[in-house]
Formats: sequence, C-alpha cells, structure tokens
Amino acid sequence: MALDRWKPFIISYKTDEKGVHTILPPTNFVKLAHKNNLQVHPYTFRNENKQWSNGNPESEYHAFFNTGIDGLFTDYTDEAVNALKTWKKGN
Repeated sequence: MALDRWKPFIISYKTDEKGVHTILPPTNFVKLAHKNNLQVHPYTFRNENKQWSNGNPESEYHAFFNTGIDGLFTDYTDEAVNALKTWKKGN
C-alpha cells in the first residue's frame, strides 16, 4: 500500500518577503510511513517549479531520493529516470 502526497509533506520550503525560497529539512513523513509498511510517492515533479531545484531539477530529484521515497509522480519521466541513475551512482 502506498501514500501519494504533495512534496511539501516530505521536504517543505519557506518564502521570504523578497520571494527567496529556503528549503527546510526533510520531515519524518517517509520514516513514519515506512514504519507502518507504507510506501511514499510524492507528486508532482515539474521542471518549471523551482522551489526545490533552484533551476536544477536533478538536484530536486536527488533531495527527495535521499529521503527514502519509493516512487514519484512527474511530468518529465526521462529526467526522473536520468536523475535516478545519477543518484544511484553517487550512493
């Protein structure tokens, strides 16, 4: 069984008055889900959303892979697959 959740449930961010995004530490959502035998699939990864990536979508995927997610929803499958390959090489 899996939980499909919006990305901020796993890694959130705050935006200051100038519109600058600051990434917050990952939550314990994935750990709690896994403790209860549930997989986690965050959504939706889009290149135009720069809150987590600062213009580098691969770094966004890597940050979420580092939390232990089990899958994800994306509008750019080819980039997600490539990011998974580069993440696996580094881990």
